[in-house]
Amino acid sequence: MNKKKKIIFIGCFVFYGILQPIFCAAEKEGTTAGIILKEEIGVRQMGMGGAQVAVAGDVNTLYYNPAGLADIGQAEISTMYIDGLADVIYGSIGYVHPLKISSDLKDKKKERESKYGTVGIGMITLQGGEIEINYLDGTSEKRIVQADYVLTLGYGREIKKVLLGVNLKTIYTTLIEEYSAYAFALDMGGIYRFPYEKLKGLRVGVVLQNLGTEIKYKEEGDPLPLTIKMGAAYEKRFNRIHYVQGAVDVVKSIDSQIRENIGVEYIFKDMLAGRVGTRMEYDLGLMTYGIGLYINKVKLDYAWMYGEEWDSQHRISLSFQFSGRSMKKKRKVKKEKIKTKMAIEKVRLGMDFFMRKEWVKALEVWEGILEKNPKHELAQNYVSKTKERLNKVIKKYCDKAKHYYEKKQWLKASQLWTRAWEISGKKEKRAKEGIEKIEREIKFMFDSGEKFYMKGKYDESLRQWQEINNRYPNYLVCCLINPLTFEYLFCITL
Repeated sequence: MNKKKKIIFIGCFVFYGILQPIFCAAEKEGTTAGIILKEEIGVRQMGMGGAQVAVAGDVNTLYYNPAGLADIGQAEISTMYIDGLADVIYGSIGYVHPLKISSDLKDKKKERESKYGTVGIGMITLQGGEIEINYLDGTSEKRIVQADYVLTLGYGREIKKVLLGVNLKTIYTTLIEEYSAYAFALDMGGIYRFPYEKLKGLRVGVVLQNLGTEIKYKEEGDPLPLTIKMGAAYEKRFNRIHYVQGAVDVVKSIDSQIRENIGVEYIFKDMLAGRVGTRMEYDLGLMTYGIGLYINKVKLDYAWMYGEEWDSQHRISLSFQFSGRSMKKKRKVKKEKIKTKMAIEKVRLGMDFFMRKEWVKALEVWEGILEKNPKHELAQNYVSKTKERLNKVIKKYCDKAKHYYEKKQWLKASQLWTRAWEISGKKEKRAKEGIEKIEREIKFMFDSGEKFYMKGKYDESLRQWQEINNRYPNYLVCCLINPLTFEYLFCITL
């Protein structure tokens, strides 16, 4: 077993060991600690029902799948406020920053890409409302029932068309301002974007969250809500005006049954967004709605969640991009990136044809690249190389064909001229003239034999046809579909 297979085997074994307790654990709600880790963070994400495992593009992807950080090419900060249930208040702030942005100052249309990945940092807070404590001496005081804080550090990078990411999280929690506890957790995720033309816009993702230590207020501790999420997303742009994206997630936590999140987003002219989603949790039907307004580098998002057995929940967030392109140009930049990737694929295809000596196909690919980008140096270089190799091969075939023709070996000559004609894309005049010359001479000799036969000069006709067969073996056999030819051959044989 080689090293690569060993790594894959060990990785699968470890992954199975991590997932086994998630799917085999008893589904008892409330058996885990860290309720803040179960809360959906992000206004855009809430508007889409929380279906975000395979969706990337903003700061809050840090909390759903750190692999999405690799798809962010500009620094961005975002804050959010959540009006929760029973006086519970959530808040978050996040910041992402590409480690290195490469750009060509001479060509501002080129996308700014994160060369060494993107880092992110985020803070989530939860305030669980106040409780009044009455003492025996008649005094009383108000205390916060529960306060949770989560600090997240994330990193994402694209490796061979796969986005990979990891989060390190620190959780600090207090109860009635008297008991406190710490915990540490890890998130790991990946997103794959299909490169095929028919599957363009389709992505699949997976993330494992909250793999870490227990939360212990005293001696006994409770585990974190270890969760695995798998999702798919598909995006499509119409006429550079309408943009639609749909996503679906499947979620399994250690203390709950399997849930599904579904969401759809529509953006008009990269300025106004509308969202709708649903969260299928147990027998509760939760619907989510959201809108967004993008003006230059500022994003304002609002979301509302409603359920028959839930009070309404409202969220609002404000984001600002420090560098890179504005939201209005973001989709255009992404389209340019796709075009660049397609050009790279064509270059690879041209190289492949060139190495396999399929000169005509290679030449078609290189010339196609030059039509779209006349200044493509590699294409220019390989067009000249391919034409040079192609001309050498064609000349070699034509010279050999001429040699066989002079020796009256017309079959070999015809085969070589035909080959030269085909690999030249049916443009080589010498090959065409040679083929036509052989066809004319054969026709002349065949017609001469037919005339001799009609005059009763069978010896002369036989000599003509035998000469054709000597120069071009099996030619007459190919003509047996002609009844007269068959009659001639039959009579000559007798």
